[in-house]
Amino acid sequence: MNRPNPSAWKQISTIVTGSSRQTFSEIRPPATPILRPALFILSVSMLLWIVLYVFWIVNRYPEWSAMTAQLSRGFPWVSLVSLILMTILGYLSSIVVLSTYYFAIARYFRIEILWEHWFGFTCYTLVPMILVPSARWFIGTYGYFANPSLALCIVVLVLGLLLPIVWTVFITQLGLRIWTGKTRGYCVLSALVPYVLYGLSTIPDIVSLIARIT
Repeated sequence: MNRPNPSAWKQISTIVTGSSRQTFSEIRPPATPILRPALFILSVSMLLWIVLYVFWIVNRYPEWSAMTAQLSRGFPWVSLVSLILMTILGYLSSIVVLSTYYFAIARYFRIEILWEHWFGFTCYTLVPMILVPSARWFIGTYGYFANPSLALCIVVLVLGLLLPIVWTVFITQLGLRIWTGKTRGYCVLSALVPYVLYGLSTIPDIVSLIARIT
């Protein structure tokens, strides 16, 4: 496994901007950072989980006395730890599956890029997806909040789910073109497949949320 590039943090910050093409060129094997992008997406996702969970506690127990009573029982903290572990395991599982998927594509075209490099590649492509786990949890629970807002629901769906997925597909196809040298059409199709499946898995939760609100 390669040691992280000293400029990895800067590369992470520019991967979602117009500099993503340059970033993918810089991290081409064997100069592919792995640890830092993985730590970044995991830590930021967990932070967003915590913020959203605190919001959920405050909404569920608006009176301070009721909220502190629940906190003292330890239940919210147990749930929070469970959510954090679920986030970590979910992200790691996604990274492993996607890395294997890109590795298989490369092997099919006899492109000699190691799996660990595709792991780092996947971590970079998932940077926009740091919003999605929290957005999905919001979709699954918001309908049970007091006086849920349809407008807020739409904003979360667009900014927290749809936009990150679209941006991730764009970044992924760009990275695949740079790393594999294949045509735009093939790279777009390869990038779309996993996220179309992911989007389809979210539809039942979205329909259920809108039905509860309306």
